[in-house]
Amino acid sequence: MKINIENIKTLIKEKYRGNVKWFTEEINVDYSYFNRILNGKIDNNSKKVYENIITYCKEKGYDYTKYVFLP
Repeated sequence: MKINIENIKTLIKEKYRGNVKWFTEEINVDYSYFNRILNGKIDNNSKKVYENIITYCKEKGYDYTKYVFLP
């Protein structure tokens, strides 16, 4: 699985006023690690990150398939 970077960026912009740190605190992921994923510096197939995004979406009532590419 991989993260849909563009949709995640849109979510952060709309729900967190563009503040990536707030979002990473919400999904319980290290800010600098997640920021490198968003900026394309490392691959975006981190199991912890996509599992936490899925959990976050389920808690908030969002469709996680919009934010995570399923195999």
